Amino acid sequence: MTKAISQIANRKLGYGLTVFIFITIIFNYFEIYYHYWFLKLVNGYVIKIWLLPVLLFCFLLFKELLAKGYSFPLKAVSGVNLFIVFYVLFGFISLTVHEQPYYIGKYALIMFAPLTLYAVIVDSFRDNKNIEKVLNLLFIAGLILSLYVSYMFYILGPEKWSSENIEVKYMLTDVSAVRNLKESFNIQNFGYGNLAIRKTLIGIAEPTFGAMLAPLILIGFYYTVNSTGLLRLFYYISSFFMFYTLTNTLARASFVAFIIGLIPFFVHIRKRIKDILIILIGIAIIISANQPMQYRIIQLIGSTAQKVIDKSSTAQKVIDKVKTKIEFSGDGHIDSLNETLRNFKEAPFLGNGISNIEGKYKNDRWYAEHNRYLYILSTAGLLTVIPYAGFILSLILISRKTLIDKLRTNKKLSDIGLVLYPSVLLFAIQINNAGMETYYYWIFFGLAAAWIRNSKSEDRNENSIN
Repeated sequence: MTKAISQIANRKLGYGLTVFIFITIIFNYFEIYYHYWFLKLVNGYVIKIWLLPVLLFCFLLFKELLAKGYSFPLKAVSGVNLFIVFYVLFGFISLTVHEQPYYIGKYALIMFAPLTLYAVIVDSFRDNKNIEKVLNLLFIAGLILSLYVSYMFYILGPEKWSSENIEVKYMLTDVSAVRNLKESFNIQNFGYGNLAIRKTLIGIAEPTFGAMLAPLILIGFYYTVNSTGLLRLFYYISSFFMFYTLTNTLARASFVAFIIGLIPFFVHIRKRIKDILIILIGIAIIISANQPMQYRIIQLIGSTAQKVIDKSSTAQKVIDKVKTKIEFSGDGHIDSLNETLRNFKEAPFLGNGISNIEGKYKNDRWYAEHNRYLYILSTAGLLTVIPYAGFILSLILISRKTLIDKLRTNKKLSDIGLVLYPSVLLFAIQINNAGMETYYYWIFFGLAAAWIRNSKSEDRNENSIN
């Protein structure tokens, strides 16, 4: 009797824990804690974004420590987890060298708390069906939030809410502040007096929201390939609508990352010519209707070209002609590079420290590094950035190999690796436009790592049966 009660309790705990993990993933992926509608719901109280992942990590760690056969948190994705160990080790050494005790804790949470959610996902999702459920939930949540953005900007209109203020209170502190919603009413100049409103979730920066949407669009395209009838139509319309929402953020890095992720997706579904043509036509129509996004992409190309092309070359003459129609203003991502290299030379191995770099560019954010890899290089040094980049590169290569092996074996396009491998790749590119660590790409890294482990386990089981 006691054993039966214990089994029922464990099943309930397992179900409840899974639901809690799903909720944590959704909240942290979209950074819901900072959304205007959520802040109003909780009376301006800002919940720490690291709280739920760290609590989950500690709970599962304690649970595993009590169990036999301890394997938590990062056992199963071959040697790539060794990179994470060295990233944390050297990152923490850099923090202790450069920071005061309070800031060691503060910046450690920023740098390493997303890894706790990665570890929870890898440890918890030992069935690819659960990973697919997460992908579905992320897709539906992304669609709902895209509809919400359209409602706020097109139906309600910024004039109805942009003048509002909300008092925010920060958890575990006595700090409060008044947030003006005009901060989410960003007007972009796209040439000689032409203006466009950058549309995003109120409370989330445009590049961040664009990056969140990028892999979700791939999820939609994946399901169109594997659906029929009305469901197929639903996924097509939803995916194109989210792509339309992404382009309206005018976030160039997110757009470029999405296109890079789309390329391997197309490579692996290359026999589905009809689907590829529909997707390309839909993307082309949406881009052709968005003049501000076209302008910003060309502007980025021109700004980059000006830095690398010889002033006397024929290419420079072409750029000069284009400049008569498009203003090539400076780009912070490009102009910050020289500053970062100077900072790196000052302290190549353990960096200059986050507090030092943040203080140095407090009044001149233009030259603060926007690239995650280079930010780590500048603040924590070569010893920290090498394992960080090594982990991401290894995950790309292993997820690609795993997908190729599965498609070769199954001869079907119904494997979630078709989404996970391109998503790891696109986020590896997108974080060239991310300064501080964020959760959305670590969530996909965790899903990809769990899928790799599960796929290898499935292959071993099939081979043992045969």
